[in-house]
Amino acid sequence: MIRTAISALVVFCLAILAACGDDAPKTYDFATLERNSRPALVVIRTMNDALYDPSAPHPFKVTLQDGKLTVSGWTFDVNAGKPAAAVSVAVDGKDTFARYGLESPAPVKTYNNPALAKCGFSVDLPLVPGTYSLAVKVVAADGKSYAVSRDVAVIVGK
Repeated sequence: MIRTAISALVVFCLAILAACGDDAPKTYDFATLERNSRPALVVIRTMNDALYDPSAPHPFKVTLQDGKLTVSGWTFDVNAGKPAAAVSVAVDGKDTFARYGLESPAPVKTYNNPALAKCGFSVDLPLVPGTYSLAVKVVAADGKSYAVSRDVAVIVGK
């Protein structure tokens, strides 16, 4: 009877874990993927609490919050017309994978494609004050290739 109760408890706990999902970003080794020649379509919405405007003078100036820069926006696999497999933000060439699959209504409206409802991303980048080059890498939906956005110059202050 105790064995049955323990087995039922284990099954219950596994079901809860499966339902909660995994918040850890999915990662890829870019050295094993083919790089697309066309730049990735990426919309950076905010850096910390500052709205990012790509038409504003560069470099973009932003203030650190709690020792980090949080970059958020949306992107998708343009060739497949569906969400990407993963998203990374490279700071001076060093990749940090983002949480991807966040709600983002903008691409649904822009491209009239309901499949793009969860194309949002967000990543916390631990940085110190300085000047950086950011680029977003978008892994294709099939996980076989990736595209890179244009570089964004950022001055991070205290």
